[in-house]
Amino acid sequence: MTHAGPPFALFENRLAQPGEAAGWLFEDYAGSWQGHGAGLGAALARARAEGWWAVARLDYELGRELEPACGLPAPAAPTVRLLFFGRRRALFGPAVEAVLARRLAALPPGQRHFRLSGLHTPWTEARYRDAIARIHAYIRAGDCYQINLTFPVDFRLDGHPLALYMALRQRQPARYGGIVLDGDGTVLSLSPELFVEQAGDRLLTCPMKGTAARHPDPAADRAAASALQACPKNRAENLMIVDLLRNDLGRLAQAGSVRVKELFAVEPYPSVWQMVSWIEARLADPALAPERLLAALFPCGSITGAPKLRAMQIIDELEAAPRGLYTGAFGWFAPSGDLRLNVAIRTLQIDAAGHGRMGIGSGVVHDSVASDEWAECWLKARFLSGLAEAAAVSS
Repeated sequence: MTHAGPPFALFENRLAQPGEAAGWLFEDYAGSWQGHGAGLGAALARARAEGWWAVARLDYELGRELEPACGLPAPAAPTVRLLFFGRRRALFGPAVEAVLARRLAALPPGQRHFRLSGLHTPWTEARYRDAIARIHAYIRAGDCYQINLTFPVDFRLDGHPLALYMALRQRQPARYGGIVLDGDGTVLSLSPELFVEQAGDRLLTCPMKGTAARHPDPAADRAAASALQACPKNRAENLMIVDLLRNDLGRLAQAGSVRVKELFAVEPYPSVWQMVSWIEARLADPALAPERLLAALFPCGSITGAPKLRAMQIIDELEAAPRGLYTGAFGWFAPSGDLRLNVAIRTLQIDAAGHGRMGIGSGVVHDSVASDEWAECWLKARFLSGLAEAAAVSS
């Protein structure tokens, strides 16, 4: 479905507390830019000079350009896409729902619905098991401690992406979700994970590692949450990434300001429990250019593994295809220099012909079991695959 008119960009906070904005609508479209890491600083500097907000799609492969020490070939395709807007309007309470509903109602009647079909991955479970075995060999050899292994899921969308987003946001309330419609296609993000938020000199990040299935029985559901929080494997996996991000933040922070606000918290989502930790720091240089901040932090360690550079090399070897936006970042840069970027997980990209792709993955450590990791990946995909199954049953 080709998008007509100026780009549409809206980000949400479906878990807003009283008094917090439930979403942000970007208005007064001013243009776009796409390119590579080398041009990102100039593009963002121009946006700040013009007083524009920059809505950003940062591919995972941008990390190769920002950190040449990883030794991986630079991607040929653009890794950064920016949309510029003159203002951002905060939305409170039901205003987000109203904006989306009005936009959906303005579509031709035949486009107000959707149908998903053809969900599949080019990966077989055998290929996945082989990749896990190779990661275990690397861990035994001392190359790494953890690798985040991912694979793509493709699907077909008939109807309008906005109709799909309206359904998905009910199934997967997300603190860092959003939708962008433009001539490059559609991004629908239901991400629960914060990559980095900057407000003045304050940095905040929230790595997410550790997953357990929800249960319809309340007692079993509470037990699943408690078991996740107490699980030595998941705690170790989470702690590895917390330490990695503390180190990354320490490259930018005032001495002694990096602090773990909360460790091993468990958050509920419709189909899964997720273990998260919150880390904050104070910038040593509050005027630090955003591209320098990204050079220290991107990509997020929760979707690479540890140590980060070696993990990126192993990922390149095992996955053998670009991830694109998946596990990159999706969010905005403010004209003030502040920013908020999610980790682009639970994120769908849909082209003008209706071909869609998302990625799923999990962190693999020395005691990971391939069958368990495979099942965890598909559990994370339930927000989309379950919607397709429900639609098939209802039809």
